[in-house]
Amino acid sequence: MAYITTSASCVSCGQLEDQLHIFFSCPRAAQVCLQVPDLWAHQVFRDNTQKDRSTIITCILWNIWKARNQKAFDNVETPARGVLRGFINDLSLWLFRAKNPSCKAALRSWCDSFEHVIG
Repeated sequence: MAYITTSASCVSCGQLEDQLHIFFSCPRAAQVCLQVPDLWAHQVFRDNTQKDRSTIITCILWNIWKARNQKAFDNVETPARGVLRGFINDLSLWLFRAKNPSCKAALRSWCDSFEHVIG
């Protein structure tokens, strides 16, 4: 049953929950971030436009947020690989909606480069 949480504590680790904690400091989010440790140095990331990079970062954060909400509202734990699988699936959907060929190429490169992370 879904509910609205009124606690300021993280549903995964019990620490004070704020934006920084949800997306980076929480051990659950950190597991996802550890799967993509070279994000900023990754050649595909550096070679793309600011818009492409923003899309990629937004997609990662969106999937961390969805996993957090699954735990908060449905008591379902999503492993780091599941979050990354959601990230790749969402990028694949965005790839088909992209009109700009360079954006499509950037998203395709990201999907391909992260497939090895999750197997």
